[in-house]
Amino acid sequence: MSKKLFNMYHKTEKNIDGYAKKIRDCSYTEDEFQNIYGGDYKKMFPLWGDLPEYDSETHCIYYGEGLSYPTVDNGIVREMNTAEKFEAGLISLGEGKVYQNGEIVNIDKASNYHTWDNGNKVYILTPEKEIEWKEVLKSQLKDKREEMLEQGTIFEEKIIKGRTQDVSDARGQLDKVVKGKSAFWAYSSGQLESPITDIVRMEEIYEAIGDFRSSQFIREVEMKVLINGLDEQGLINFDIDQAW
Repeated sequence: MSKKLFNMYHKTEKNIDGYAKKIRDCSYTEDEFQNIYGGDYKKMFPLWGDLPEYDSETHCIYYGEGLSYPTVDNGIVREMNTAEKFEAGLISLGEGKVYQNGEIVNIDKASNYHTWDNGNKVYILTPEKEIEWKEVLKSQLKDKREEMLEQGTIFEEKIIKGRTQDVSDARGQLDKVVKGKSAFWAYSSGQLESPITDIVRMEEIYEAIGDFRSSQFIREVEMKVLINGLDEQGLINFDIDQAW
């Protein structure tokens, strides 16, 4: 059985660092303590020079691994919790932590763009970070626009898409009809319209694709204006999918 320290602490007094005041210690196994001292702390810690004798009214014993921040709680020696360490001035609190009513409270960080104001113990959004946040959101609009163009829209109960290739293909089919040739259009929902020989009909399909594509570019611009006008709470609540 390995030896550990029997530590004698004062129940109420603290040392200069704010810890429980340690009076003295001895290194024994629990078996040695029983065999040598008969389990009597007075025999283990007798009066010795300036060192006081163990007194159960004044002292308490801790046996085990060393404690970094010992404190005495109702006669029991234990490690201080974070709040107690802060109260004793032994530690400072890090980002997002404040001391309230004897407890350490974690403050939620609203976004990665908020920074900790240690003086006021709050997260803040600086003007520089607000601009950065808005620029990041606006840069994401291009991906959302392309997603919507890929998703498509309803045209005559069928789905058309607005990708660059869709516009190019529709233009090519329209050119064929203009030249007197037969064209066709394969809808993204699986229907096939063929043959198409009427210029007006092919123009309707071509224009519907173009209008849808333009609407998504216009929406992107509208969203940029919206983002520019958002305040802090608006940025926190902003959801690109819902807003689009």
